Amino acid sequence: MGQRQMLPAPLRGTDGPTTFTHKSITVRMPKIVLSVIDNNPHLDSSTIQKLTELAAEMENGHPLSFLSSQNQWNQCLVEAVNKGETWWTAPWWLVEHYMYKRILEICNPTEGFADPYLNVDPFENQKLHSLEDAKQPMELTVLPLVGSPDHTFSDFIYRSLWGNRADLSLTGGVRVSATAKEHSTTTDNEVLSVSEDGTCVLVDQCAEFVEFVTKFGVGEFAVIALDNCGLELISDLCLCDYLLTNQIVQRVELHAKSVPVFVSDVMVKDIFHTLNFLAQNGAKELSDRLQSAISDGRLVLSSHSYYSSPLAAWEMPQDLIDVFSRAKFAIVKGDCNYRRLIKDLHYDHSTDFGTHCAYFPCPLLALRTCKSGAVIGIPRHVENAAKAHFGGGEEWLTSGVCGLVHFAHGKERSN
Repeated sequence: MGQRQMLPAPLRGTDGPTTFTHKSITVRMPKIVLSVIDNNPHLDSSTIQKLTELAAEMENGHPLSFLSSQNQWNQCLVEAVNKGETWWTAPWWLVEHYMYKRILEICNPTEGFADPYLNVDPFENQKLHSLEDAKQPMELTVLPLVGSPDHTFSDFIYRSLWGNRADLSLTGGVRVSATAKEHSTTTDNEVLSVSEDGTCVLVDQCAEFVEFVTKFGVGEFAVIALDNCGLELISDLCLCDYLLTNQIVQRVELHAKSVPVFVSDVMVKDIFHTLNFLAQNGAKELSDRLQSAISDGRLVLSSHSYYSSPLAAWEMPQDLIDVFSRAKFAIVKGDCNYRRLIKDLHYDHSTDFGTHCAYFPCPLLALRTCKSGAVIGIPRHVENAAKAHFGGGEEWLTSGVCGLVHFAHGKERSN
């Protein structure tokens, strides 16, 4: 999609010792590494030692080094390694992805990454726990949507948005209860509408997106780029069911990660685990419909190495560009996929989302709860109100309490 000129600087650990980025690299990311030890009791002493040493590298800002078994990914490291970049000085977007490759290399040294389905998933236990933790909020806020004529397309979109709060990479791999979040608000001031649980949607273009989708009738297919397992994936599967049942599109493609990254991010195998969980926990009809859609090709499950790479969305491989170019629309879920749209760069927060994403191959809906320091599309008065309400600093931008529903027409096709 072409090289962009005059890009802003990337987020780095050297942005300042009090920044969320620096704390992530020196505190949160080492916790994720050590959580692998806690959740995999079968690991041998050598593996435990290597993981412990990896955590120390981040804490102390050691220089980056090449991976030993992933030459293709090493291409992404050449510039940083040759310049002597450290965990703190290299772009955070690069080192965060690099950390997961290091974890996989340590935990699975013989298989490498050639076949993602042969890999050990060091986050398997956390993902399964996230399903169990999602049971009650699923019963309260997700299942009541399914099959009810009183609920709209927008209801499913908002449920999918708030499912994104359940993110184990934000908690350092520590298990937390999922949130039973409804989309109901109480007016806090003239700018923000804050829910009783303290969350709010900073920018809401849901109505514009729904109007766009319904205007042109049934489309051939849509793409949903998935984020987290647990409550979020359950919410996303309900959204898929709505799209197919109401014939908004004839087919939905779910894009998952090809390797285990970001602790709770979805792989194809996790979708099947979730469908089985639904069938065993009061949602058998929903599970059966989705299984049937997989069987007859209306629900396509796929993965791509792009989603675990440090590439920006405008650097997307051609085979994925071709897929998105044919889609009626794409829904991009979560913090990491959103950060990919802007490559985790220090854009002015008020940069127009639609204008920035004009490069994207199709109309795009981004659903994100903010959990990092990179964002665009926030009017200045909204940012000022959010900072005032959430106590200043980066809390509004990094804690997952503020949601975004961004819509961009991208390279819209005529229908």
